Amino acid sequence: AYTPITKLKPGEVGGPYSLGDQGVSLVVFNTKTNSAPADFEKEKAKYTREFKRDNAAGLLQEGLKKLKSGDLVKWLSPAYRAMYDYITFEQSEEGRKLEPKAKLGKYEELLKRIAEASTDPLGGRISPLATYAVFSAIWTQSTEAEKAAMSDRRVEVLNGVLAQMESSELRLELADMLATKKDGAAVTENLKYAASSIASDFGATGQKIFTDIQSRLLKFKAASVLTADQEKEIRTILNEWTTNKKQADKYEAEQKAKTLPGLRQALD
Repeated sequence: AYTPITKLKPGEVGGPYSLGDQGVSLVVFNTKTNSAPADFEKEKAKYTREFKRDNAAGLLQEGLKKLKSGDLVKWLSPAYRAMYDYITFEQSEEGRKLEPKAKLGKYEELLKRIAEASTDPLGGRISPLATYAVFSAIWTQSTEAEKAAMSDRRVEVLNGVLAQMESSELRLELADMLATKKDGAAVTENLKYAASSIASDFGATGQKIFTDIQSRLLKFKAASVLTADQEKEIRTILNEWTTNKKQADKYEAEQKAKTLPGLRQALD
């Protein structure tokens, strides 16, 4: 559009021109200067690459803004959409800047959407997981008094997620909460599940869970939460774990004993 202007001489008037602004212009040509770097011709390939890179970055950001503002995904499951919205919110600038009270409102809104999606045929598995994720966000920012008021809801949420996936840590948390309600049968069930989950885990994680269960047995027995028979049920599983661990340690020691002479010989 500006090419005709470059053909004018200093002081000459040209036009009318259409310069792409939907209008007509008359131009007085004053001077012509070249603002390109001194090495432009020599480094033209480099400047071209840099221009394309910077231009592409701008186009990318513009495209991302359009994607963010639009709704290009056709969601077949409202439960999965709620989970996606929760993760997106947690990673967004809005989520990082919101005050706790405003965040709580957002979490409550998401929980309501997940509850409304309870009959979602595609979201049967994700619904309890999404509920756990969102409710845990509320739980972590709550005071002890608020947690006490929400304890029944927390138990419900933990039971829901444990029906979908096994977790010894969540079993122990659930056992702690049920112990405050003196529900010995439910405490026993969850501690047995936690003990069974480490059946073949003799490493650091398995040992920690083993110790955590042992400490709870002592605490719950002292608080009269568990009967002697209930404690015995749990200890039977723990004793089996101890026996299996001794066998695993013995086997590992034997393998090392067989391997070390060969290593020494190789080193010699």
